[in-house]
Amino acid sequence: MKVVFVVSESAPYIKTGGLGDVVHSLAKTLAKLGHTPYVIMPKYRSIKGELKKCTNAQVYFDHRWIDFEVYEDKKDDVRYHFIAYDEYYA
Repeated sequence: MKVVFVVSESAPYIKTGGLGDVVHSLAKTLAKLGHTPYVIMPKYRSIKGELKKCTNAQVYFDHRWIDFEVYEDKKDDVRYHFIAYDEYYA
């Protein structure tokens, strides 16, 4: 089964409290059970490391089109997707 988590933080990339640890642990456990977990989160500037840019995207929001970039990485059989839009995530 494919499972998607849309969150504000996840270890090992960024965490400010327990949520980051819980998200990563749960996603990693689901992967070990044979599921396909995806984690979608903001690409904060403080996130370090090599992320692969996978696409540009566009969404209509608040009466205008917003262009943003999507990056990806994989850790512990969990696929991470990062939304890069500096106006919202700095």
